[in-house]
Amino acid sequence: MVKKLIKTMLCFLLTLSLVSSFNLTEVQGASYPNWSAGAYNGENPLSAGYRGQCTWYVWGRVKELHGIRLPGLIGQWQNAGTVSSNPTTASIALIVNANGTILHTAYIESVNGNSLEYSEANSTYFGDPNHYYYYTASKSITQYVNDAIRYTTGAKYVKFVQLPVTPPSVPDPTPTPSPTPPSPNPNVTWEMPWVTLDQINQIVTVNWYAVNNTDYYKVTILDNWANAIAYEKIIYENSYTVKLPNRGGFIAYFDACNSAGCIRSRGKYFYLMDNEPTSVTMGTSVSEVNLDIGQTYKLSVNLNPYHSYVGNITWTSSSPSVASVDQNGNVKALKAGGTIIRAKLDNGQEAKVLVRVAAKPIAVKITDSKKVISKGFSYTFRAIATPNNASQKVTWRTGNPKIATVDKNGKVTGKSEGLTWLYAKTTNGKEAKALVKIIPQPSGVKLNYSSKVVTLGKQTKFKATVNPTNANQAVTWRSSNTRVATVDKNGLVKAKGVGTAVITAKTINGKQVTATVKVIPQPQSVKLNTAKRVMRRGTTYKFKATVNPTNANQAVTWRTGNSKIATVDKNGKVTARSTGLTWLYARTVNGKEIRALIKVTK
Repeated sequence: MVKKLIKTMLCFLLTLSLVSSFNLTEVQGASYPNWSAGAYNGENPLSAGYRGQCTWYVWGRVKELHGIRLPGLIGQWQNAGTVSSNPTTASIALIVNANGTILHTAYIESVNGNSLEYSEANSTYFGDPNHYYYYTASKSITQYVNDAIRYTTGAKYVKFVQLPVTPPSVPDPTPTPSPTPPSPNPNVTWEMPWVTLDQINQIVTVNWYAVNNTDYYKVTILDNWANAIAYEKIIYENSYTVKLPNRGGFIAYFDACNSAGCIRSRGKYFYLMDNEPTSVTMGTSVSEVNLDIGQTYKLSVNLNPYHSYVGNITWTSSSPSVASVDQNGNVKALKAGGTIIRAKLDNGQEAKVLVRVAAKPIAVKITDSKKVISKGFSYTFRAIATPNNASQKVTWRTGNPKIATVDKNGKVTGKSEGLTWLYAKTTNGKEAKALVKIIPQPSGVKLNYSSKVVTLGKQTKFKATVNPTNANQAVTWRSSNTRVATVDKNGLVKAKGVGTAVITAKTINGKQVTATVKVIPQPQSVKLNTAKRVMRRGTTYKFKATVNPTNANQAVTWRTGNSKIATVDKNGKVTARSTGLTWLYARTVNGKEIRALIKVTK
């Protein structure tokens, strides 16, 4: 019973919120679609206690069009077809909360571009099993999803079960014959009865026109939630007033009776609301509303409890010259500035929202006056309108969408190589432009070194060249072992520890090349093959330097103390020039040095 009540309320609350935007059709007894027929209800697993509700309706719609008999548990419906976040013609909309529980369902009749037509049903005309409401409406896909989430309590997202589109040949259900009315026929019309309410005192008055050939009337008031008779009385007037002891949902009927029998009117649903709301919030989900001058916006309130007696709502604006508000919550932006819109109830409860009205732009600019984008890649531009309090809303377009396209948020995507203009236009026609150049994607990349030996503590620079040369030359760098060597965004490699690391350069589209960096230790010492050497003038001798440890950089630089006496080349070869004494020096890359004495004779 609790699950049934929750199910009824979910479909009912959504319907109440959206009814003004629907095309409304009441389906009676044997009228099309004839899903009240006994054969149908015997087949539909949802008939018991669910007739006329959203699930009951969708089950019948799917069977009618596709011959598919959905299971009786709505949670299993997603197994009937492919689940998608996008609607298609002949799909089921499932409105779901954060826990995955399905709160409401509807049938997507058709999808045409960015719009859809859908249908759904409310409960069985609030208790009457021979009547219910069937709704159809057309909306944009975005608006449908937003409304479904907004108006279904607890909803977080909408998913769609895509069914076969081609309907099989399924015979129409056999209509149930209309019951034979009593004779003479009481002239009961479907517009009766009418119900007037005194919400504060819980007094209900049921009225109807006098009906010909009627001996008496019988008034019945059902407690809809308890599914029980609250009042039933035979009377001879065409009006009945009663005070109900509790609040909630009720249905009122009257029967016109004579000796041939009775015929019942259509039921009228009414709700005795709670006396006063304990709190009220503005019906917008944002903390502030941003409008342009001349723009309008409809505000509403949410009451807690939901079924509270509203009474009067007084709407006010703290700065009516900035934005006015009428007593129906319609806001109109008049001039630049800010104002607080308040909705105050008779019992003093109040909700408010900040409304900001933007000035009209006098100019607009695009932050990037020109931009190079690789084909297939995107970049989001920003447009700034002046003055600072002006509306920042712009529409975007490109001069040549074959070269580049742009979405509503300024995101430009390169389609083919070439140049095109990007335009941003304010709501009052001010426009700015930027030049967009689309270049090819990289086809490859190479490095200036395939391998490199670096002494610990030293650094070296790698350079990447991207092909073709007019492609984006940007690369990202990465080292396979940062304990051995690091590389910065410019390709500068620093030796951190002895060992080997692989340096990778990757283009924007994933083309990559690698090089090996070997880091060797710093020299600890250096020695020569001889500590002194006597040479005759004009002769040569090659000295040899040994660096320790042996896996350190063996390179040394050579010099003599007096080049007039002896000179030395880069390989340690000494040439005696004139008689005398001089020192020979060998120096490692990190400054370790040793010397030998050279004596030159005649």
